[in-house]
Amino acid sequence: MQVDEFKATAKLIVSKEVQSQIMYLHHNVGNVEWSGLLFYSIVSGSVEEPGTLVLKTEKIYLMDIGSASYTEFNPDESIMDFYDKYPEAEANNWKWGMIHTHHNMACFFSGTDMDELTENSGSHNFYLSLIVNHASQFCAKIGVVVEIEEEVKRKYKFSRGLTFGGLFNKEPEVKLVKHLLVTNCDIIYEQNDFEVSRYEKIKADKTKVVVRHHSSHVNVGGFSGKQGSMFDEDYGNEMYLDSYEPYKWPDSYKKSKQSAVKHEANKVYLTKSKNEIKKYLACLFSLDSKNTKDLEAIIREVHVESTTNTTFDAVYWDSVHLSIKDIYFQMFDHTLYVSMYNKFFAQCLEVLKDYKNINCDITVDEMVRTLDEYIDREDEEIPEKAHTFGNVESEVDKQIREAKENIDKFIEDF
Repeated sequence: MQVDEFKATAKLIVSKEVQSQIMYLHHNVGNVEWSGLLFYSIVSGSVEEPGTLVLKTEKIYLMDIGSASYTEFNPDESIMDFYDKYPEAEANNWKWGMIHTHHNMACFFSGTDMDELTENSGSHNFYLSLIVNHASQFCAKIGVVVEIEEEVKRKYKFSRGLTFGGLFNKEPEVKLVKHLLVTNCDIIYEQNDFEVSRYEKIKADKTKVVVRHHSSHVNVGGFSGKQGSMFDEDYGNEMYLDSYEPYKWPDSYKKSKQSAVKHEANKVYLTKSKNEIKKYLACLFSLDSKNTKDLEAIIREVHVESTTNTTFDAVYWDSVHLSIKDIYFQMFDHTLYVSMYNKFFAQCLEVLKDYKNINCDITVDEMVRTLDEYIDREDEEIPEKAHTFGNVESEVDKQIREAKENIDKFIEDF
């Protein structure tokens, strides 16, 4: 079916209640796709004039919790439970469409999503589909199936100069051809007037640069770092300038703070077992910290999807990149300093060596590249000899140096 998009856009108001439902589902479902019925009402305008149409979401009725890359459902008799619970849905003639999440992936309409929009639009006067993700990005389209008259003219040409007096030339035929008309939606997040006006005020105030004279105390009123005290002795003594020199903490404080952070990170990090590393990689490949499948099975699934679905790689590896630290934290309940992540990734790369012989080289190599690109060697500002005594290298610095060397060597050999 041919798809035609309007230039004009409709407006979709996402109610506070639906915003709350989405946050609840993202928090509890995690890094897998979920989907359900999206109930909504018409505020104003008409689908025949897309630029005037304003819709508002009312409620979500969850139908499916799928996998890291797929979700589907068929409406069934359980929908009556929704109407029993919310009689206003029928009384106010709420419409329903579909909502589903891309969790850690980008928010866009994939080929599968467009197929879903095309298929279901034929069963409705018009059909709304909303996609959301963990980054609070929303995108929505409205589909309408219409029949368009198209003129088909047939003219026969014969070889050897035969014409048959035009006997076979017919008058143009008019056929009805189905098209999908698509309207994109501008997303509006429902808030009360006070919250909106407060946001606008703070946003406007940020166009002015405030320079506040801080006292020399590093920690005042229970606050540490650049925030200082909420009401210190210099409160009110401020200037508005076009530019300014950011406040710089004393070197002694900076070094002591960095050393403390590094020390805490080193205390937290304990070398992970091979099984723990495998479990982490399996969760990372599946984009699900609760994954129970073994690493090889997940690698094979991703490899098949990657080599058969032309749109898969476009979003999958970005999602993996975004999930590296999140999944680590969800599994081990702590974060690491940069140097310790390097040590951890060195272990991951060592484990991945064992999976070079399962005929999934492209997928394994891509994970190696993704982990390698994630390591930010420039992020560490701690002095090189922060933990040394004289010319003797401390055990901590030795581990850090060896971790970095192992990663570089492994990438060269892989």
